[in-house]
Amino acid sequence: MATVNIKIEGVPYVVEEGLTILEAARVCGYEIPSLCAFNHGECNSGSCRVCLVEATGARGLVASCVYPVAEGMEITIAGRLMSKRGMGKVSFCDLQDKSGRIQLYARKDEMDEECYE
Repeated sequence: MATVNIKIEGVPYVVEEGLTILEAARVCGYEIPSLCAFNHGECNSGSCRVCLVEATGARGLVASCVYPVAEGMEITIAGRLMSKRGMGKVSFCDLQDKSGRIQLYARKDEMDEECYE
């Protein structure tokens, strides 16, 4: 099988051609949150958007469960905002970093309005 060279978080890897970003990341030891696990590992269409990542050559964030890897692709998982739940004057934000998941608590009255939105 043919292979492609990719980078995940700046680390180079060689993976099988035809894998999705999600599959390639798992092969390389990275965990990208996804709801596909609740569907026996099968993705319908990437519509839940839980597994969004940044990838070179793509416009904006892509659903890693349906987006195929390509030669020279650079993928960024860490530091992305995974979810934000607003609850009145506070928000809870989940971030993904290299060591795992971090939940932030933000109070609207302590932040600039632009940062809060």
